[in-house]
Amino acid sequence: MKTASGVTFTAEAAKEGSSGPYKTKVSAKYSDAKSGFSVNKFEIASHAKGSKGAKPNLVAEVSLDEPSLPDFKFLFNVGIAQNLDYDGEKAEMGVDYTVNKNVTANVTVDPVNVNGSFTLLGSQCCYTAGIQANAKSANGTFSADSLAYDVSGFLAYNHGDLSIVNRVTKKTCTLNVFHQYSSALSLGSIASFDHANCNPKNKDADFSKGVSIKVGGKYKIDGNSDLCANLAQNGTLKLGYSQKIYPRVKVSGTATVDLKTSSGALKDPTSSFGFQMDFGDI
Repeated sequence: MKTASGVTFTAEAAKEGSSGPYKTKVSAKYSDAKSGFSVNKFEIASHAKGSKGAKPNLVAEVSLDEPSLPDFKFLFNVGIAQNLDYDGEKAEMGVDYTVNKNVTANVTVDPVNVNGSFTLLGSQCCYTAGIQANAKSANGTFSADSLAYDVSGFLAYNHGDLSIVNRVTKKTCTLNVFHQYSSALSLGSIASFDHANCNPKNKDADFSKGVSIKVGGKYKIDGNSDLCANLAQNGTLKLGYSQKIYPRVKVSGTATVDLKTSSGALKDPTSSFGFQMDFGDI
C-alpha cells in the first residue's frame, strides 16, 4: 500500500510450523526525490517463540543525499534486538564520498559493536584497485590497545577475454587468472601464497603448505554437453562431464585421481567417481 505522502507499507504474517504461533512483519519505504532522503528499509518484526529467523525485531536502513554536498551520501543502518538478546543489535553510521568519476571512498562506524571500516575504490581504463581497512574492539572499548586491525587490497585487470585479479591480505596473497580462449574453451588458474609459510625468516615455515596452485579448463563440446578438468599442485586431477539428455534433464559424471601415488599400497588415496542427475524445475 502506498500513501499520498509517498510511503509504501507492506505487511506479512506466517505460521511457525504446522501448529505454532504466527510471526508478523510490517515494513515501510520512503523516498523524496527533491531532497534525496530515502528510507530503504524499515521493518518491525515479531518473531514467534523458537523462530530461527533474524534476531533483530526492528531494522532500519536510511540513506540521505544532501543537495549542498553533492559528492556525499550519508547512511544509517540500525538493528534493535529482542529483550536481553544483543547479538543482532547494530547502529552503523557511514558516509560515501565520490572523489571523482573514478574514485570513491566509504567510512562506516558502529558504536554499538565497536567496529569500523574504511574502503577506497578506484578504476582507470582496464584497471580496478581497492583497499579496505577494518578495526574491531576485543573488549567493547575504543582504546588503542583493544582494537584489532585488518587491511586488505586488490588489483584487477580486465580487458576483452582476459581477467587477472590479485588479492592481498595480512595472511595470504591470491592471484586469479581467467581467459576465455574461444567461444568453446575457457581456461583459469588460482595461485595462493601463505605469508607465514613462505617467509624464509620463519623457522616454522612449511613451503609445501605455503603455496597452493590450481589450473583448470572447460570445453563446451556442443549446446548440450561440456567437459571440464582441473589439476592441483599436489597431483590431484579432477575430471567432469555433463550431458543434457532432455530439455530439463542433465546427467553429470566426475572422477578424481591422485597422480602422485601409484605404488598400489593400501595407504594410497583411492580414486573416486560420482554421478548426478538433475531434473531442473519440475
